[in-house]
Amino acid sequence: MTSKTNLGMEQEFLLIDNHGYVVNNADDILNDNDNREICVAEATHAQVEVNSSPADSITQLELDLQARYTALEKVCAKHQVVPLPASEFGAKNARSRSGKARYDIYELILGKENNDKTNTISGIHIHYSIIPGFEVEQYSLLQALDPLSYAISSTSPFRYDGVNSLNCHRVNLVRHDAFRDFPLHSKLQNYPTSMAELDSRNDKRFQEWQRASGLSSNEFSKFFTPENTGYAPIRKRPSIGATGTFEVRTCDTTPLDIALAISALYKGVLEASIDQRKISISNNDTYHLYPAIRLPHLKTLLSLERMAIKQGMGDSHIRSYAQQALFLAREGLPCDEHKYLQPIQEMIQTGENPATKLIKYLRESDQYAPQLTLPARAKANLFIRSLYKRSLNHDHECY
Repeated sequence: MTSKTNLGMEQEFLLIDNHGYVVNNADDILNDNDNREICVAEATHAQVEVNSSPADSITQLELDLQARYTALEKVCAKHQVVPLPASEFGAKNARSRSGKARYDIYELILGKENNDKTNTISGIHIHYSIIPGFEVEQYSLLQALDPLSYAISSTSPFRYDGVNSLNCHRVNLVRHDAFRDFPLHSKLQNYPTSMAELDSRNDKRFQEWQRASGLSSNEFSKFFTPENTGYAPIRKRPSIGATGTFEVRTCDTTPLDIALAISALYKGVLEASIDQRKISISNNDTYHLYPAIRLPHLKTLLSLERMAIKQGMGDSHIRSYAQQALFLAREGLPCDEHKYLQPIQEMIQTGENPATKLIKYLRESDQYAPQLTLPARAKANLFIRSLYKRSLNHDHECY
């Protein structure tokens, strides 16, 4: 089976000590001689980001990330911290970076409070090379999978202040709180009918952001372009790779086995759809991915978004949709890579994603509350850390 699209991943990590508390020493990690570009700076002094090389397969991606994450563990250990694939729960707080124009401009546009809110979250960005002649369909498929990405990956059942109530606070915070005044920058939009329409939307977003900054066009353009402006769920990145990429920005940062599962799900759906199926968009509340592809109408997609944010894989509609996506993805992946989809199949059966497991753990240890105590927030961090450590030694089994 010949791969029609390659992929790459960016994953953000929070730095914590061995007791589960946030540590603002990212610069020590970044400046360590053994870093060797394993990780780069992120929006706070308690975050680092690891970027993979481009990969033609999920197997290749896993090997690349395993090596990078193992190296990151060693560098972090020298500075008495460990990397955590989670957003902040308030077990002490990260300090936002400043003094770099892009960081300062975000604060200028959003205001300090909203900018600091967005800096408490950590996520995964997955790049898929744009498939010439299939661009509109590819973008539409990626957008249609949006609710599944965080329903499966969520590690944010608690907010930066320890408040609980949702399965995924990260997506809710961006789309419905911090970026409330900038819907074009953060929320799902209508499916594009052409690449020209998508480019026009990106230009409009860029111009809106520039006006909000108060900077001149020339000054603003030194730091932002239409392809890297705002928190759009999917970015078109023409400057990356031979054909450009679509950057999916919707996953929570999450343990490796689940990050690979999401990557495989998206890749499998894309590969199965090219040259094989007609893709249509529903004009009512009926939708399905298998055997025919009839994508959810935007109104339906927004309803699925709410379900995924609130309940994750605990919602029956989300589980059903995930199962359809799995059927399609298996067709698009080589048999030896079906194993990467196993965590999703298990979630469909149990209704539990990492966020659900975290809440369950805190209840069983009598640490759960609508707003976690400081020690409980640290315990929450350590629990997600344990899931991550297990994922680094994950032994895939075919099913």
